[in-house]
Amino acid sequence: MVLIERLRRDRKWSGRRIAVELAAEGTVVSVRTVGRHLADLGLNRRSFLDPTGQGRDQREQEHDRDLDHQEQQHAPESRPELVVAEGGDVVA
Repeated sequence: MVLIERLRRDRKWSGRRIAVELAAEGTVVSVRTVGRHLADLGLNRRSFLDPTGQGRDQREQEHDRDLDHQEQQHAPESRPELVVAEGGDVVA
């Protein structure tokens, strides 16, 4: 059970991945058994691994918003688009 907890916390692996890894090391455990142990440990959801309670997707969305905001702050002032009319006149 300690190994299941360590793999979950350190590598954030799913129950299926943990069961496969344990089987590769010679300990055959069903996915359901791993899931039960994770539930007993309170680690059955990925969001439970993060101290803030946010899931990975929520953190990525916030990070993307932060990057977009930074890009907007540091973006050079845009120039008005110039369009050339039929007679060769430049129209702003």
